[in-house]
Amino acid sequence: MAAARPVIASVDEECDTAELIRKVGCGLVAPPAQGEALAETVLYYYRHPGAHELGGHNGRRFFLKHFEKELVLKQYVDLLDVVACRGGDKTLINKQMNTSS
Repeated sequence: MAAARPVIASVDEECDTAELIRKVGCGLVAPPAQGEALAETVLYYYRHPGAHELGGHNGRRFFLKHFEKELVLKQYVDLLDVVACRGGDKTLINKQMNTSS
């Protein structure tokens, strides 16, 4: 997705990966252990360069919206703040500190 190339996944139709690929419109899914179906999926993109470009574009757009470095770093820092109780609910920590005194 980050490379702006469409995803081709050989996974079960019902799995989360397949669902995400369909939702984002960033690639195609082929059934697992079916080489001919996987080959046809690759050939589809070869024969339809517009679909190839669109899938790559959609994947890149999704990646930037959800996984861009600054965004992920901010989410990580926010998580650490909550874990360290900075800006989170401090009542649990305060109760623990009061009971241990």
